[in-house]
Amino acid sequence: PGTATQAGSPGNAYPVWGPFPNPPSGGNFIQADGNPTFETSFNQTITGLTVGQAYDLSFWQAAGQQYLFTGDTTEQWKVFFGSGSFAVSCSTNPCTTSTSGSMQEVDTLLMNTPSGGVHPWNLVSMTFVADATSDVLSFLAWGDNGNTTNLPPTVFLAGVNTPALPEPPTLALFGI
Repeated sequence: PGTATQAGSPGNAYPVWGPFPNPPSGGNFIQADGNPTFETSFNQTITGLTVGQAYDLSFWQAAGQQYLFTGDTTEQWKVFFGSGSFAVSCSTNPCTTSTSGSMQEVDTLLMNTPSGGVHPWNLVSMTFVADATSDVLSFLAWGDNGNTTNLPPTVFLAGVNTPALPEPPTLALFGI
């Protein structure tokens, strides 16, 4: 918290223009470069799932532009869930993603960040269907629609709840 705009703060050599607020969920957040040539995904294996069951996932997202860079940017998270895989191809510009096997992809709404600015935190919710009792949840920062021009788009993530509970209609059936 409080480090997104501070160059040289522990773990941040990549400050964004400010002011940048802490996430509404409190606690720590992840900052990622949205340029596909500088990014990688991060993943978590979710266990104890029921095959065919829908699970809700929610988290907070925000965006900013690296300090001293200019130009309007767009940012979003590409979220993958399942037992398949996904790949990023930058053989052309813009880069593209593809999935294989049972991997599902849901993209968050596009955030539009003005030159030298930030996009405020907003809550994201999505639903995935388990295809195995253990699936991988992956987040990939995606800026400027996969363009590799280095403006650079910066994406933030906080307050991720792992999809551990069935979606509300299923909970209602348990009540009956």
